[in-house]
Amino acid sequence: MNKLMKRLLKIVAGLLLVVVVLLVAALLFINSIVKQSINTAAPKLLGVNTHVDVVNIKPLRGIVQIKNLTLANPEGYTKDKFLFAVTEFYVNIDMASLFSDTIKIHKILINAPGCTYEIKNGISNMDALIAKINKREAAQQEKQAEPQTPQQPPKKKAGKKVIIDEISLNDTKLDYSSSMTAGTFLTIPIPSIIIKDIGKGQDGTSFGDALSDVFNKILTSFGSAIAGAGDLAGKAIGDGLKGATDVVKSSSDAVKSSSDALDTGVKDTTKAVGSALDEMGGLFKSKKK
Repeated sequence: MNKLMKRLLKIVAGLLLVVVVLLVAALLFINSIVKQSINTAAPKLLGVNTHVDVVNIKPLRGIVQIKNLTLANPEGYTKDKFLFAVTEFYVNIDMASLFSDTIKIHKILINAPGCTYEIKNGISNMDALIAKINKREAAQQEKQAEPQTPQQPPKKKAGKKVIIDEISLNDTKLDYSSSMTAGTFLTIPIPSIIIKDIGKGQDGTSFGDALSDVFNKILTSFGSAIAGAGDLAGKAIGDGLKGATDVVKSSSDAVKSSSDALDTGVKDTTKAVGSALDEMGGLFKSKKK
């Protein structure tokens, strides 16, 4: 019996050792795993290129820090501008909720983000992204739905939901472009944005709906800031018109210079022809004599 107990203890000790090694390995490599997941999964979810350079996770405290996160502009908008770029991104998550149907996020803090708000043909880049997210999510839900039969109604596979207590954006800089700015990008400072209680009161919301809610509230804040930036827009348009006037003036000066040169050339040619005729006349007179 003692031998059997000793063997069992050895087996249990061996299993515990394996578990500990796996946990340590998970903790050591979790940052790179999450980074790879973000860079792979986020583009599929959002439909635009998303990239992060550094991920730092503290599992026991439920803290995630992300550095150099960029979200590309949707197709059809300025390619060399990011829709969203932030050097540091802080998230505090209820880690136990990761194993439940609803993920609870206590706080998302975004410091000094840079955003691009570009309007083309009456549609902003953010509206285009929201439409793409909603379309993608609807298609995914339709794909997951089981085919309808007389005995069984269609069912949809329930995905993870999310509840976000608070999102804060501080010291935001907005690059704004539309027909109002004559295609010029203006940098507009945005007051701090605080969004609270996303998904509360309904036992959570889908990630797509949460993103749409956040983007819509950010757009409202951007709209107020843009409305108060009329002077900047006026200045940009004025600068653009001045530039156009300078170009026209330069063109006009060039045409005038060309005209003067042509006129001078014609005068010189006429003078030269006249001198030649005079010389020829002199020759005829000499022969007569």
